[in-house]
Amino acid sequence: MKLKPNSKSRPANSSGSLIGLSKLDMLAVVAVIALCFLVLGLFSLTSSTTKLVQTKILYHQYGTYSYEAPVSPGSPYGTSKLVTGNPVLMSDVKNLQIGLNYQLTAQQPVQVAGTEQLVMQIQDSGIARTLPIQPAPVPFNGSKVSLTGSLEISQLASIYNSLATAFAGSLGTQMTVLVFPNIVSKGAIAGHSFSSSFNSPLTFSLSNSVLQLSNPSSQSSGIIGVDSTTSQLTPSADGSVTYSSLSRATLPLGVVHPSVFTGRIIALAGLIVCIIFGVWIVWPLRRNEDDESRMIDARYGPRLIPVGRISIQSSAVVSVDSIAVLISLANKYGVKVLHSIEDGSDRYAIIDNGVLYQYMPPVSANLGSITELEEDRLASREVILDGMATK
Repeated sequence: MKLKPNSKSRPANSSGSLIGLSKLDMLAVVAVIALCFLVLGLFSLTSSTTKLVQTKILYHQYGTYSYEAPVSPGSPYGTSKLVTGNPVLMSDVKNLQIGLNYQLTAQQPVQVAGTEQLVMQIQDSGIARTLPIQPAPVPFNGSKVSLTGSLEISQLASIYNSLATAFAGSLGTQMTVLVFPNIVSKGAIAGHSFSSSFNSPLTFSLSNSVLQLSNPSSQSSGIIGVDSTTSQLTPSADGSVTYSSLSRATLPLGVVHPSVFTGRIIALAGLIVCIIFGVWIVWPLRRNEDDESRMIDARYGPRLIPVGRISIQSSAVVSVDSIAVLISLANKYGVKVLHSIEDGSDRYAIIDNGVLYQYMPPVSANLGSITELEEDRLASREVILDGMATK
């Protein structure tokens, strides 16, 4: 068998790509990619570009307690003033001045107003007695407020004695005295309305006419009907304002999450590129759709070996009716299909055990001249043949 290069013949339609795909294969790949972009486009078009999200703004409430009272220099205190942290000897103190400096802070601008009132509560064995230290709630405006009130020791002693008498034998020898602020505030943080309350107590124990500050470091609130965790002398509490806002919606695409708007742009751009590339692939086929040789090359390009004239030292030549039959035989015998152009006609052939099987499609009427497209294919064919000759 002899394979003779013949670059002067009409060029074969070298439609196989450098990656081994025919143009029909390439068109199928482009169609799959376009389908992916179409699905992305439909998904993004049916998704809202915005979503409702819940946002929290934290705020912090805190205060500092203090108390004091004038006393006789000859009292056990050894000074003329009782200060925060000292026990209160009810026999030496008439009025105990109690104060709380309160403040509400946040990372965003705060506008707040409300009311405040100091209240006292005496507890023992589930019995509670609540009395106001300040006669009525006092309005305030701003994030800072100072509460002050005077606790009459004689009134406290009277309540203690009345409880002890009324529940003689059923009450303990020690009672708990709580002083707490009823601070109710409303306002806005960063333009979002909120309401809050603050009632962390200052806790004393009362026994044997001595009012003693409980553990000044920290303890849980003992106010009946009030749930809070307080710290003696420096109580604090946290809160938050939750509001809804619109945010850009995203598409859950695996490891990337582009916005819905970006997804729409990507889908549109991808479809446009696929359409352009698809037209570029299909257009030469449409221009030569009456040329069976070009259609064969478009479909089976990677399976064809371009050669010159084919000759075989045998008279066993079998012509088949269609390229499909020849491809079927090539699959059966496990050989490639040879493609040559001899005297202006395309010839497709395989050789097995000295027998040449061939198919020659009818010559198309439009093959009389070599077009610019064919000249490019001729150049590609010569490169392929030169490579084969080198090997």
